[in-house]
Amino acid sequence: MRVLATADLHYDVWRSRKPTERLAREMLAAGGDVLILAGDTAGILTEKFSQCLELFDRFPGRKLLVPGNHCIWVHQGQSSWDKYQNILPLVAGEHGFEYLDCKPALLAGVGFVGNMGWYDYSYRDEALGIPERFYRNKVSPGAAARLPRYQHLLDGYSDITAPAAAISARWMDGQWVKWTFSDPQLSSLLAHRFAQQLRWAAQRAKTIVAVTHHLPFERMLKRNPQPAWRFANAFMGTELFGQAMLEQEKCRLAICGHSHRSDEVMVGDLRCVNIGSTYRHKRFISFDL
Repeated sequence: MRVLATADLHYDVWRSRKPTERLAREMLAAGGDVLILAGDTAGILTEKFSQCLELFDRFPGRKLLVPGNHCIWVHQGQSSWDKYQNILPLVAGEHGFEYLDCKPALLAGVGFVGNMGWYDYSYRDEALGIPERFYRNKVSPGAAARLPRYQHLLDGYSDITAPAAAISARWMDGQWVKWTFSDPQLSSLLAHRFAQQLRWAAQRAKTIVAVTHHLPFERMLKRNPQPAWRFANAFMGTELFGQAMLEQEKCRLAICGHSHRSDEVMVGDLRCVNIGSTYRHKRFISFDL
């Protein structure tokens, strides 16, 4: 079985559009039995998500996807949960894609289990000295000081060091993701669903391929000395998903994206591969199972 996988196409971003179209042509020419999109296909505009999926309409095999954090961005007054649970699965189905967050896929003894994943700040860099309230609001102390809407994170507190106050960064999920869950609550909910689906697949498949958008293991973080990058690592994932994979001995391959950094690590017998597409340079990888 030949499996092709890519991630982080960001088709709504202008500088990503032509590279994505070239990549789609390359993947169609390569051929295969299964095609996987591991999140961040497009952002706030659902029509861009649909247009990107249309690029793969002629792929002859099974087509699978999970969304990414950008995929569930919405305008004010809309619901990210509704987009995640209802809108995106419908659009995916219109283009022949199976939405793994809803249901695993089985093909020739291989189970494909997927979930967007999320983050609970467990990957945060404690050495930065940034209190958790800033991670909850997805803004660093330096950026909060410049933005009136975040002054409540500073007023009345004396726990911000000078180095932390100099860090200026925002994680834009804070502006564009709209739901009532806290990040740890959502991580727990989705990880529980993911673990259930892995158990379901383990009863029916000989081998399991796990797909997440976020990083399932902390060792896959993109290490960069810049404080803004170190702040952003808090939003890269949680090992709740990695631990669910490790609980199933049939799970031998994990695919993810999100950090825009190509990487491959072994965690026990589990091979973990990050696709590594950037905004300008798109990649796909192939596996023979």
